[in-house]
Amino acid sequence: MKNIVLKIIAFGFLISGLLVGILIIASVVLITFLVPEVNFLKLFFLGFFIFLFGCLVMLAGFGLFEFFQSLIVVEEKLEKIEEDVEEIKEVEEKNK
Repeated sequence: MKNIVLKIIAFGFLISGLLVGILIIASVVLITFLVPEVNFLKLFFLGFFIFLFGCLVMLAGFGLFEFFQSLIVVEEKLEKIEEDVEEIKEVEEKNK
């Protein structure tokens, strides 16, 4: 159950990061086309930095996705190790 919740959180961060990043980038494109009387050079630099911010948001979403995926893998390995330790204890008790 815990893994399912972590997977949902991970995909939520990935999807929200991608959507917010794409919306930020799309807003720059729309502003560029809809407001032609603004100084193009200023708008270009502003748009470029907002574009970089959108890319960073997407990367952050992907990074959080990978972080939660690695948490799931570590938790599964920990459960496997705990099961192995219990089996070893049972075998040692039987051998005594």
